[in-house]
Amino acid sequence: MRRLTILAMAIFMLLTPALARAQSVDQSANPPEEAAKADPSVEVIYFIYYGNFDCQVIEPKLESFIKNLPENVHFEVLPVVVVRGAVGEDEFYTVNQYADLFFVLDYFGQKKLLRDKIFQTVMDTLANTGEFALTDINYQMDFLDDYDLSMNEYREAIDSDKVDKQIEKALDYIQKFNIFSVPSMVVNGKTLVSYNPDKGVDNFFVSVNEAIKNAANPPKTKVKPRTVSKDNK
Repeated sequence: MRRLTILAMAIFMLLTPALARAQSVDQSANPPEEAAKADPSVEVIYFIYYGNFDCQVIEPKLESFIKNLPENVHFEVLPVVVVRGAVGEDEFYTVNQYADLFFVLDYFGQKKLLRDKIFQTVMDTLANTGEFALTDINYQMDFLDDYDLSMNEYREAIDSDKVDKQIEKALDYIQKFNIFSVPSMVVNGKTLVSYNPDKGVDNFFVSVNEAIKNAANPPKTKVKPRTVSKDNK
């Protein structure tokens, strides 16, 4: 019961209040502008939540954004993780079950393949029933059975060192930047850019690209000329 309560809080925290309003976001606008190329390496972490409509809204332009990123940019997607959970027969590894689903699919290289289907399944179920899809392990296993992923493989992924490091990284960033809404991107571990439905998808990517440019080409600090005083003779 405690786990379900925390999950409910996490879902409430991450759902965009203006859900219906976000559906009016124009997805037909021009692709996001390409970030300028630069030599210093830049890290971009994209935080998502499968139960958030705005994450689905951004998907059509996300691939274009990634494709146009300079070679010096390392792009990584991580799910929102609230807190670690216990690994057990009836327990998830994290409190947020969508994060577990993300980690398993990423571990077996099927995250990108099934991302659109997961978003559609979650949103269609929410629209038709008012409930969230894929929120318990049995429901998830029924979904994954079509892709030949077994319960043992699910546990293998969740117990892996790779997922352990991903969870730690996600927790560190979320706590450091107090990330309470998605989609959001953290650039070079210094700048947080959060999506605003009122400003739209293009504005989000423009803001991220601007943060990438600033990270790759930080402003030079002007050094004031040193004044040397002469002793009066």
